[in-house]
Amino acid sequence: MNAPYFVGLTLLLMLVAANAGAEEAQEEGAGPRVIEEIVTIGTRRRERAAVDTAVPVDVFSAEEITSVNSSDLIEVINAIVPSFAARRHPISDGASFIRPTHMRGLDTHHTLGLAARSPAGFGLTLDYYRIRLDDRTVMSSQFTVNPAQAARLIAHGVSGANDISRVRFFVNDVATETSGVDLVVTGGFDSRLGATSLQAAFNFNRTKFAHTGRFVDDEARHDIEEGSPAVRGTLTLRHGRGLSDVLLRARYFGEYSNASTAALEQVQRFGSEVLLDVEAAFTLGERYTLRIGAENILDNYPDPGQFESCCGRIYRSDSIVPWQGRLFYAQLGISFF
Repeated sequence: MNAPYFVGLTLLLMLVAANAGAEEAQEEGAGPRVIEEIVTIGTRRRERAAVDTAVPVDVFSAEEITSVNSSDLIEVINAIVPSFAARRHPISDGASFIRPTHMRGLDTHHTLGLAARSPAGFGLTLDYYRIRLDDRTVMSSQFTVNPAQAARLIAHGVSGANDISRVRFFVNDVATETSGVDLVVTGGFDSRLGATSLQAAFNFNRTKFAHTGRFVDDEARHDIEEGSPAVRGTLTLRHGRGLSDVLLRARYFGEYSNASTAALEQVQRFGSEVLLDVEAAFTLGERYTLRIGAENILDNYPDPGQFESCCGRIYRSDSIVPWQGRLFYAQLGISFF
């Protein structure tokens, strides 16, 4: 399944869900609704340090914002959000300027985040990132051990050196740049049949070498740059009614490839794949939860490996797409609180 079709299917399901929720609201009329629970995403812990969470999740009231004695919004956020940093620098004429703000040291030129929410309750977050890693640790290319080198190894006390044909090692003299986009769409609606929620998450990612160093050849470079899917996605639908809950999840893996030699004479291209998971959960009394489900219920597999798969293996051990096939499971949970 191609990525555009998968994204299109996600947006279509979101649209159908929105229309279904609107029609249900019209059928029920404009009478008052009873909201049993309100969940707020965030934290109000005063003692939280700047490194306690991966991303800012703070929620501040109007009273907290106005409690800061400043009319400058940047200064207000700088005072109450531990993850936010902005510095003023005075200049010779008595004025000041502000350096670009950042979140825990992330360069503003390399990160960008957008968030939106529709009146119907559907939300969207879009995050762009660009990360450069200097002195990155990778596996080197393979080097052939000739007879002279084997003799030197034996002279240094390496037993069995005559049986060593090729060697490779970890090296950290390369630099890579990874850029990508994370897209998450969420939504849901209530009906007489229960509550339904939808979530679609996609990642578009690319890694390129900025510096290859001395020990990385074209094979290793190709496998690092092209050895992972550029597109991945997950579409999750959950429906709950009473004491039961049903989950349906589709996992998408885009195309990727792997090279056999530095000459790139043999390159295997692995096709895209979609795995489907299902699960049903039942609450038994106040303390017990029973979950029954299946991962990869369609029993899909990645493409068989054309090389670097031996000893009875059909699929590569480092396959991006899981090669274990269909998995059934049952789980009983007990709550003691």
